[in-house]
Amino acid sequence: RSTRGEIKNLEDQAISLGGSTIFTASQIGDLQVILARFGFSKDEIENSTAAILDLAAAAGVDLSLAADTAAAVLRAFGLDAVQMGRVVDVMANAFTQSALTVETYGEAMKYAAPLAKAAGVSIEETSAMLGILADNGLRGSIAGTSLRRIFTELAKSGKTMQEIFADAGASTAFLADTLGTADDAVGKYALSAFVILAKNAALIEENTVSYGR
Repeated sequence: RSTRGEIKNLEDQAISLGGSTIFTASQIGDLQVILARFGFSKDEIENSTAAILDLAAAAGVDLSLAADTAAAVLRAFGLDAVQMGRVVDVMANAFTQSALTVETYGEAMKYAAPLAKAAGVSIEETSAMLGILADNGLRGSIAGTSLRRIFTELAKSGKTMQEIFADAGASTAFLADTLGTADDAVGKYALSAFVILAKNAALIEENTVSYGR
């Protein structure tokens, strides 16, 4: 729905950034198309492009993958495009401070982010949890579905995740009753994830702050 002039502005941005970054104008144009498909306006695309270039360069990943992941996470948390810098900063910190990769992070967030938003858990805290799970061998869809189950079942208490971790005390009996792990593979993974997170509750809080810097 953009005018020719507005499209020309995006083209000029792609050419300019293509001459001053490691990416080509064509690659940046592809990034802009991905953002448009996520419903970004012309102004939102212009405001998000440079931040995503920085993420791709810092993480050493394909630009299209960085754009797709960052845009999906931003939308899943219901954030405005002006906060794209925040999103990519959290992602870059997560990738450098944990075993997370852009692929495993994006896959996990497909499942975890919508429920995190509903439970009032920030992108920083969700990313900190995913980082700790990745460091303990739970990655991708397994980590994401585990967090989704935890958010769904335990957020009903109305407490913060930190309060829930403290109350549970990593009690397997309590968690088994709450998460219904007996005959449920997802529940079993969620139990493992919860025990890991409960034992690292202080680190979650520390990394939540660190990832947000």
